[in-house]
Amino acid sequence: MMNKKVRPVNLNPKTGLPVLNEESRVKVRPRHGLVYWLAVVVLFPILWLLFWPRVKGRHNIPKRGGVVFAFNHISDFDFMLVQGTLPRMLFFMAKADLCQPPLGWLLGGAGLIPVDRARKNSGALDGAVRVLKGGGAVAIAPEGHTNKNKELLPFKFGAVAMAQRAKVKVVPVAITGRPIPFFGKFSIEYSEPMVVGKDLEKANQQLRSTIQQMTDSRAVQKPHVWLQVLLKPLVLAVFQLVYRVEVVGRENIPKRGALVIATNHKHVHDQFPIMLGRPLRRMYFMAKIEYAKQLVGWPMSRFGVVFVDRQAKDKSAMKQVVVDILNKGQVLGIFPEGTRNKTDQLLIPFKFGAVRFAQKTGAKLVPAAIIGEYRPFRKGPKIVFAPPMAIGSNDSLEKANQQLYDTIEKMMIDSGERIYRQRIYEQYQERDGR
Repeated sequence: MMNKKVRPVNLNPKTGLPVLNEESRVKVRPRHGLVYWLAVVVLFPILWLLFWPRVKGRHNIPKRGGVVFAFNHISDFDFMLVQGTLPRMLFFMAKADLCQPPLGWLLGGAGLIPVDRARKNSGALDGAVRVLKGGGAVAIAPEGHTNKNKELLPFKFGAVAMAQRAKVKVVPVAITGRPIPFFGKFSIEYSEPMVVGKDLEKANQQLRSTIQQMTDSRAVQKPHVWLQVLLKPLVLAVFQLVYRVEVVGRENIPKRGALVIATNHKHVHDQFPIMLGRPLRRMYFMAKIEYAKQLVGWPMSRFGVVFVDRQAKDKSAMKQVVVDILNKGQVLGIFPEGTRNKTDQLLIPFKFGAVRFAQKTGAKLVPAAIIGEYRPFRKGPKIVFAPPMAIGSNDSLEKANQQLYDTIEKMMIDSGERIYRQRIYEQYQERDGR
């Protein structure tokens, strides 16, 4: 007689393989042995020096008693770096493969609680609950596997389920940054412990929302200008030598006070012509957050760049950073088109950021137009600055934005930008078509 087939109940989100409706046979014997203490003494300090994580919310870490630390999972180093920031010993929920020979012989005393992704895991859950009831701390990544995207994956219920059964709290932990030795910017933030009620669905959603909000807010780092102060004279001298930019209307840029300079956007170099308008003033610029994930992200953030996540639903943290800059009387360079114009039109529709920031902070708004092409060691582009605009608190943003658009468009037409636009468009078409 043939054995009855075990029916799969769902699929593993990473492997796509069925999760069988049978109990895992992986033995759960979590303990802290020699390997754990060697890691604490040797490995964790090395990782700390390599990544130098910034830690926020230490006061939210319970010093004693059972607790679950639930965090988003962006790299293979997360567990070790979380342990390195905590003043207490952790047990880790980890995939069962790590606990199988021969690796399992080495990691057997590392405080791992194995989770079999292909089967039911009541044994792993029971083991974690025993640790928690005994006053221990368990770390878990509810996403189930590493996720480098900004949007969190759906959370599994392990964190809230073990907390509910053991009657302990869950501490949401947000990990942000880039795990690149020496050049990365790695942050770990601990939120206030949350109580898990009877409704696991609600608790799990609250946990995910809390961590998502923390990762969104931590993604917006306050920019610095110390690298700009040190290098701007040299950078602008080299840039001017290579591209020979002509500056027109420099007298229209106030020498002091909060200022928003808005211009068309055609090239990654566009911030440098703006700087040439007032080389002695410190300037901040807005750029897409994709740059922050590259090696250029670190110097850009020290050169006064505010990174913008154009896909984020909540941009309040980024907006507050910009408002703080202007409230301190600084200069903000912004490209209202939002992206480089790769069309054959003089301008693409403007977003409202420039006029909105100017109105909210009382900053003067200076329209500017970049004309021509960036051609090394030949006559380069020209930047024209118009007289500043003042936007009152009761003025219509729609009208102000249209006035800004019309002013820049007129400067571009008067300066002969139509001659260059078709050639620039064809260059983009050729480049993107490769």
